[in-house]
Amino acid sequence: MPIRNFTFQKNQHYHITNRGIKKKKIFYNKDDYMWFINRINHFKTKYKIDIICYCLMPNHFHLIIRPNKTHGIIKFLSYLQASHSRHFNSKWNRKGQLFEGRYYPKLIEDQKHLIHTINYVINNPVKAKLVSKPEEWPYLSFNLPYIKINPD
Repeated sequence: MPIRNFTFQKNQHYHITNRGIKKKKIFYNKDDYMWFINRINHFKTKYKIDIICYCLMPNHFHLIIRPNKTHGIIKFLSYLQASHSRHFNSKWNRKGQLFEGRYYPKLIEDQKHLIHTINYVINNPVKAKLVSKPEEWPYLSFNLPYIKINPD
């Protein structure tokens, strides 16, 4: 996968997305989702990443994260995706690339942008008509202490 020309800064918020190659599924069942969530939790601790929000969809994922180390986010994303690809390919007896590319990062500029992005992410399963309310989707999580009600 080509290296993206993107510089991550410590203590900044980022919206990270990626999807399956040719928009194919990257999760087939509950165990696949739960394995990925466990990997998120493992690597977030190891690479000092705050997970503000995530949403796992059948063929893509969203993460809103904040690195506490300058290079932690690159290792976090690299190991997360590589470990999921190896596990998924082995489990489902498949070969080849799982993700469409490395990942798609977007800097979240301010508190208002953060709230807008969280709203977008948590409503993704509703927009996709998988559930009628965000709280019905079991593969979604967001951390409220990071959200201020009245952004500056």
